[in-house]
Order: sequence, then structure tokens, then C-alpha cells
Amino acid sequence: FPAAGLSPMELKLNLEAGLKAYVEHPVVTVHVKDPVSQKFYILGEVVRTGEYPLVKHLTVLQAFALAGGFTEWASKKEIIILRHESGEDKIYRINYKSIIKGQDFSQILKLRVDDTIIVP
Repeated sequence: FPAAGLSPMELKLNLEAGLKAYVEHPVVTVHVKDPVSQKFYILGEVVRTGEYPLVKHLTVLQAFALAGGFTEWASKKEIIILRHESGEDKIYRINYKSIIKGQDFSQILKLRVDDTIIVP
């Protein structure tokens, strides 16, 4: 039973469904040993670059807040998110200024495991 990317509840339900062929009314308990094993990274012109725990529904805006905001040299119109998706590497471009001006909220992406945010 692959567990990567599943919540504890999703894994529990998958395991119980798979065990029904062998056990009557299976009950599974999932214990998360390392709850911060899912991470994302933020580099460049932010106050605190580094690796951060990825919590559910974390957005790119919240990531900027976790990193202490931008330095005075940050290019807020040219932010990049690197993501491995569907077997290939993808690049998403974020214009922070257009978000805060209310012009384009579609750029407020939810982060995924191993995303790397680069603030030039």
C-alpha cells in the first residue's frame, strides 16, 4: 500500500479497504512518526531562506510570511516556483505585486511537497 502523499486518514481508509478481503471489519490506526517530513524550500531575497515544514493548504503568500518577508533587494515581480509534477519539472512564475494589488489572485498557489521558491 503506497502511503506517499496521503493524509493519515486517507491511508487508514485505503488500508482498511485493502484488508477487507482478508479480515472481517478491519480497524487500522495510523501513527505519524515524523509529522514534518514534508518540506518546501525558499531561496533568494527573503529574510530567512531555508527548508520549512509543509502544512496542509499552505500558500505561496504564507511561505513568504514564514520566511520573514522579502529583503529590500527582492524582485517581487519575478518569483519562481520549481515543482516536480507528472514526471517532469515545471516552473511557475509569480508576480507578488499583482497579487497584492488585487489584479491576479490565480497566482496564489498552494505549495506541494519539495516545491522550491526562488525570490530573485
